[in-house]
Amino acid sequence: MSLKPTIRNIRKAGMTVKGWTEKNKYPYQTVIKILNGYVGKRRIGLTHEILKKLKKDGFLEEDAA
Repeated sequence: MSLKPTIRNIRKAGMTVKGWTEKNKYPYQTVIKILNGYVGKRRIGLTHEILKKLKKDGFLEEDAA
């Protein structure tokens, strides 16, 4: 699973991934790992929370999650 389009969507909105993480108070390294494909086997906990927030903000495309 690749979330590279999500990174593009964040940038199109005039933000950086680092800016999004700071705004939402998530660990930058964790978000980068998720966006680069490591989401864990079950997508629970913080990973689930981050993916849910990305979707709510309109950055996560439906077919990526």
